[in-house]
Amino acid sequence: MKFCHLHHSTVTLETATHFFVFDWYQGEIVFPADKTPVVIATHGHADHYHPRIFTHAPEGTRFILSDDIQTNSPHTSVGPDTSHAFDGYKITCFGSTDQGISLLLETHEGTFFFAGDLNAWIWPEDDEETQIKERDDFLRELDKIKVYPVDLACVPADPRLGENFAEGVRLFDKIVNPRAVIPIHFQDDFDTARRLREKLPHTPIIQLKHPGDCADTFPHQV
Repeated sequence: MKFCHLHHSTVTLETATHFFVFDWYQGEIVFPADKTPVVIATHGHADHYHPRIFTHAPEGTRFILSDDIQTNSPHTSVGPDTSHAFDGYKITCFGSTDQGISLLLETHEGTFFFAGDLNAWIWPEDDEETQIKERDDFLRELDKIKVYPVDLACVPADPRLGENFAEGVRLFDKIVNPRAVIPIHFQDDFDTARRLREKLPHTPIIQLKHPGDCADTFPHQV
């Protein structure tokens, strides 16, 4: 499998037969002509979805959208605690601590978890009660996810959270134990991955340094 991080939370995953695009909202994507295109949007926030994707993607694209997204364009709508199988692939959907879904994609080449906006959103300015609730809500979803093997996980590490920017990745690694983690949700601040590795030296973090950087056969690139 080939993984590429284009921008913020927009990533692509290429298998032997399919080309998956997650949470696209801006920028160019080159769709391989020899792969079946699949576009997935975890929720309708403007930094995770834009309806232009329906004209940007090639004919024959399969669209799988969280059920909070309203559109008349042909698509499959999915919500938390549901699953969807197609072409030998399976998507299992979980909840979010913000909006929409997170999901696990099972392929013949490995498993890929994409968090969307599922995170420990522990804002420094929030009171202690709110911070505890945010952590507990996140842990509740992780308890559902931990029963699945995860090869690669994309989890938010948002610099706006200040000293708490790594907490979601730390908890995900501790509870779910993925083979590798790639941080998302940091606009173009790709130095976030380096800071994350410094803060969590025992977490298997893949550091991609620039927009559009890719990792091949990701479990072996930690």
